[in-house]
Amino acid sequence: METTTRNAPERKNVQGLILKGYTHPYSCHLLFQLPGSTQSPGSTPTELSQQQTFFKALYSHVQSAEDWGVYKPVSMLNIGLTFNGISKLDPAIIRQQDLQRFPVTFREGPASGGSQQSLGDNAGKNNKSNPQNWWNGQGDAVTNNLDCIVHIYSLTEEDLEILIAYVLDAAKTNGLTEFIPLLPAIKNGRLYQSIVDKDPAKIHFGYTDGISEPSLKPSEGTPSAESNNNFVIGYPQDALTVPGPTGEDTASIFAKDGCYNGFRVIHQDVAAFNRFLKNPTTDPAVMQQLQQLKLETSLEEWLAAKMCGRWRNGSPLMLSPDKPAHETSHEENFNYSVTDASGHKDDITSSLRCPFSAHTRVANPRDQQMVAAEGTFVPRIVRRGVPYGPTMDDQVVVDDGQDRGLIGLFLCGDLAGQFEKIYGWMNNNNFSGKEIFSVRKPPQDALLGDKTAANSDAFPGTVTSFIIPVDANNKITIPTLPNFLVTRGTAYCLLPSMETLGRMAGV
Repeated sequence: METTTRNAPERKNVQGLILKGYTHPYSCHLLFQLPGSTQSPGSTPTELSQQQTFFKALYSHVQSAEDWGVYKPVSMLNIGLTFNGISKLDPAIIRQQDLQRFPVTFREGPASGGSQQSLGDNAGKNNKSNPQNWWNGQGDAVTNNLDCIVHIYSLTEEDLEILIAYVLDAAKTNGLTEFIPLLPAIKNGRLYQSIVDKDPAKIHFGYTDGISEPSLKPSEGTPSAESNNNFVIGYPQDALTVPGPTGEDTASIFAKDGCYNGFRVIHQDVAAFNRFLKNPTTDPAVMQQLQQLKLETSLEEWLAAKMCGRWRNGSPLMLSPDKPAHETSHEENFNYSVTDASGHKDDITSSLRCPFSAHTRVANPRDQQMVAAEGTFVPRIVRRGVPYGPTMDDQVVVDDGQDRGLIGLFLCGDLAGQFEKIYGWMNNNNFSGKEIFSVRKPPQDALLGDKTAANSDAFPGTVTSFIIPVDANNKITIPTLPNFLVTRGTAYCLLPSMETLGRMAGV
């Protein structure tokens, strides 16, 4: 018999990055293979001892979600395990026969056919994002053997390097293998956070990030897509999603107070983005339409805002439609449905401010009417991403060959119902049955949609055009958007509770 509770998770038992956004300006994310085997008879006593010693060495540096008071920790880390990694652990901690209790999406991983129906990395001809190309061309050699990701954060670059060296030494001493995910030209190929244009809040393409996160407050008996019950495993009674496993088996005990992380490394083609903003179409008629607009900003900034749904300073188009405004730069309290004089909600009118395919609107449609097949609520994910790679000036239009992009940590309690559902929407805007979101030829997220995957078997009928309504009777249709992103790698991890990490460490 499964047991459930309405009690909220104790913050001291939850890893910190789940419930609180860090503002440490330096981070690095290390990928490891644990000693041992996932195959019967499993890891040997020596390998299990090496695993325990490694986790024990790291345990005192793991940051919980408990309030750290006035002073931030100088350096800290968090730990995630793939299903492959969990399968190698001591059966005294989690029994092999209980492993199937984990959701199938987590067990099969992001390169599986089921996950790729949403992610779309393997869709389309010659897709550079194909899982075979992940991890600097290492593909399955990393994807099938990646067990553990250690996320290290620090207030200074020096302290970051000290903790990285400590973790690497513990890994080497205990038989772990480190995977190098990027080309070695930058930071030895490791996933270091960078500061874009000297602003820790910026990401490549120039947008301010980290705005409009779920509240993560306890549900208090009222289910909400924003509450922490949808993210922290073990409290399903008030959750709208299905965070699991839950019960009395060892897998459910292991997972309780944990959270899933859709870890995704995404290359951003900044030069292509800059070129598009300066010359968005080769169609002279469309270009003439754009040039005739009476704008309060440059055409480039207007296009960037229409593609994202926010100006690059963070102002949402729904509140600041004509130009960015400092007072709305971090505003989260707004909706997309516009109510007319008779009280009727009209989503179409709101598209005059914010296009339906703008990234922030696709990723969080808020109160926009959904088609019945997509359910009765808008799922949310927690974003803890940071940029990597050097800054490129917004005037540069020729690629310099350097890798830059986003280290995405997308946290949720249900990978399929939250992370993958939203990603599917970005690749196929068919979740809202409006005229612009044609169910016959739906568009894609203007920024994050995989244009190579459009009209493939995964997303049949999708188009790469971008529609920008400009008044009640007119719209501008940019015929073809280029691809701005390439997936460099993806892993599904569980961020276990502090108690579970303590059992893994033998403390």
